[in-house]
Amino acid sequence: MTALPTIKKLKDLEVELCVVLSTAHIQSTTNTWLETHNSVCNKKYDWIAPSEYGWVFTYLSAEVDYLEGMPAELIALIIRLKEHGAHMLKLDCDGPKSDDFPLWNW
Repeated sequence: MTALPTIKKLKDLEVELCVVLSTAHIQSTTNTWLETHNSVCNKKYDWIAPSEYGWVFTYLSAEVDYLEGMPAELIALIIRLKEHGAHMLKLDCDGPKSDDFPLWNW
């Protein structure tokens, strides 16, 4: 195994905030919507990638072009995270649940 180089000054690198949340923060219908509106099957949503246990949003934007046609609770989640400085979002079935966002049991 090749040794990885040491990063001497991490603070000198650009670091972006990725928030990890449970998929329980979206409705099951939104999860179904994501299955056909992601980077694999829809170019418009090339910034949404399926992951083993959920979804990775590689870029968060509050611009209408990015959010148009998305489920309402997903738009609200993205806008709220963006307002608080998040750059990316990972929705994971085992991710943490937060009292700051609505929860759905599915």
